[in-house]
Order: sequence, then C-alpha cells, then structure tokens
Amino acid sequence: MARALVAEGHQVRSVAEQRAARTADLLACGTTVEVKSFLPGGGRRKPPSPQSVANKLLDARGQGSVAVLWAVGSGLTQARARQGFAMFAARVAEEGAGRLRAARVIGDGFDIRLRLAPAVAAPRPAPGSPRVRAPGVTH
Repeated sequence: MARALVAEGHQVRSVAEQRAARTADLLACGTTVEVKSFLPGGGRRKPPSPQSVANKLLDARGQGSVAVLWAVGSGLTQARARQGFAMFAARVAEEGAGRLRAARVIGDGFDIRLRLAPAVAAPRPAPGSPRVRAPGVTH
C-alpha cells in the first residue's frame, strides 16, 4: 500500500507500533493512514461481504484519519464495497467516526473513496432524551 501511495505522489513513511496505544500504519504527507487488507481469494472460503468491509472500517476508526482497505485479489466487488460503506456510514451516524475522516477501498478494477463530514461538537443528551444523529457522510 505504501508503494501505491508513493506512486500517487505522497510522501510516505511507516509508523512504529506502540504497545499502549492503537496507532496508524503509515504517515502520508502528514496524514495518518490505517491499512486493512483482505486475504487473497485462494486463502478465503468466500469473498468479503459488505459486513466485512464495515467491520474493517469500524476497527480502523480508532487508528488513523484515513483508512485504506486493500481488497485486490480478494473477490470483493465494487457493489459489496459500496454496501459496506453504507453499513459503516449508518454506524458512524450512531456512534461517531473516531479519528477517521476518510476511507478508501481498492479492489480489482475499482478504487472508491468516502469522505466523512466533519464532526460537530454537541452536548451529550440527557439520559432518556431522543438521540441526536451525527453529521452524515458525503460521497
């Protein structure tokens, strides 16, 4: 993934893993990037599902401001990746995006991106009051 980012013109360096804190994998032009990947098709029983995409993004939200899912060779389709983004966006609306501000899925023949709307600070609702939705996701 680092080579792909360098080829796009980014200055990339790896980030040392810390035992006490979750850290991103890379620093690209000063932005923290968490990379998640799927096993290639030969190492999997079935292609990744939309839920798999959403789960990887949910996991990445505590590690970097950008998440990149590397799905080349995994069998993930563009349609399933988009469905996973939608599932993730629904969870983010409920729970928040953590550090994550953008996500990207790179698969066979597709590269899709998702930018999360900036978080708006709001007071926590009192117990029992209606939920306030977080800002939406823009495509």
